Amino acid sequence: MLKKGRARFLDKFKSKSGTSKPLEVPDEENPERSMTEDGELTEHDLRIGRTGLRINGEAARAVQLEVKPEDLEDLEVTLGSGASSVVRKVIGLDVTEEVRNKLFVELRTYHSSSHPSIVSFYGASYEEGSIRILLEYMDGSLADVIKNRPLPENILSKVTAQILRGLSYLHKDLHIVHRDIKPANILINKRGEVKVSDFGVSTQLKDTLGLAETFTGTVTYMDPGRIAGQLHSSNSDVWSLGLTIMECALGYYPYRPPSKEKEFFDLYDAIVNHDPPSLPGDQFSKEFCDFVAACLCKNATKRPFAAELLDHPFIHKYDQDPVDVAEWVRTALADHMDV
Repeated sequence: MLKKGRARFLDKFKSKSGTSKPLEVPDEENPERSMTEDGELTEHDLRIGRTGLRINGEAARAVQLEVKPEDLEDLEVTLGSGASSVVRKVIGLDVTEEVRNKLFVELRTYHSSSHPSIVSFYGASYEEGSIRILLEYMDGSLADVIKNRPLPENILSKVTAQILRGLSYLHKDLHIVHRDIKPANILINKRGEVKVSDFGVSTQLKDTLGLAETFTGTVTYMDPGRIAGQLHSSNSDVWSLGLTIMECALGYYPYRPPSKEKEFFDLYDAIVNHDPPSLPGDQFSKEFCDFVAACLCKNATKRPFAAELLDHPFIHKYDQDPVDVAEWVRTALADHMDV
């Protein structure tokens, strides 16, 4: 089974047959994209070639690219193995211009980032039509875990604290909105580390109000303002976080449209026109219920920012709890692999 993080080197832009599918340069849709005489792919201030990635003349330090299993073909070649995993060689299938643009967004975003709550990148290069990317190994995602079991509140408190640190760094230090926070984009490892991943739809906030205009991301986790086409800011990520941790606590997505035929419209109506979901008070602590309610405040001007939520009582409620997050993650991932 191909797991996220298991492929250490990934070749992008290869055809299903395994032959190179070079980027078209110069690109009619992206005239800034070109190829140098020494074979480097360039776009504005980004240069990537055999020796690696550079932006504004600086070598890359931390970049992450999400690659979905359905976009890969397993060549059934084992590169290495350990006690609990196997590293296999894969190739990427044909990609669209949208996917290519996502790649450049991710490279630019992570070129300047370095934080323990952000998935790390250790190198990138371009050669013969393929972009190769070396990623930090992560054992799974929150989406993997909740397929089999919800997260206990004390574990979720510590997990949420790590996510908030990553978001606070993105928002305050890099002035970037992630725009696609969801369980599948929160990665975990057996050391108990939790990291934010997948920046293909992130955007940089260019003005002092911190507002962005484009409509991208996973609709099911978007805040009401974004779905309605309004401007959004960094606390749009906070709404998405609220739904994410609520789903982790319950074991299912909080909004449950009654009709498959009208699923999208029911979901749109529920998010935009009705009260947000809430945790049952008889199953969870007052602090946790209040934290989720704060994240899911429909009025974006009253919704707290990630940095503010780091001081919320829910985040510190279990500071003295000796629970071993790493052990819990190892057990949960083992159960997931057995399914």
